[in-house]
Amino acid sequence: HWLEMVKTRLYDEDKAAAWTIHRIVRDFLSAFSPICPFFSHHISQTIYSKSAVDVDSFPSNIVSELSVASEEGDALRKLTDSIQEFNSATWNGKKDAGISLNKPISGISIPEELVEFTNILTSMHSLE
Repeated sequence: HWLEMVKTRLYDEDKAAAWTIHRIVRDFLSAFSPICPFFSHHISQTIYSKSAVDVDSFPSNIVSELSVASEEGDALRKLTDSIQEFNSATWNGKKDAGISLNKPISGISIPEELVEFTNILTSMHSLE
């Protein structure tokens, strides 16, 4: 769901969104290197010219304000279910109406608890 939400930011060449995707990919490759070393090595070598298998330590938390037990991090994590429910309801509404997912739809309002994500959700779902 997060990737769907930031996809338009990537298309607009948002450096913060691109950096976040880079960190996710790099850290996942490091985390998965003990489980699937050949895959992790090949992908990391291709993208970064450095093997993820050679990583000595697990990636650390780089945004302490969002860590577990932090007020802001816990508040954002509590919204995960609401975001997933809203996205699913919107996608199902488009499907039921026979509308392509990338086409605009009207009559859908963003729930109160997700108001801070209005711009992202409106762009993501082409809400009118």
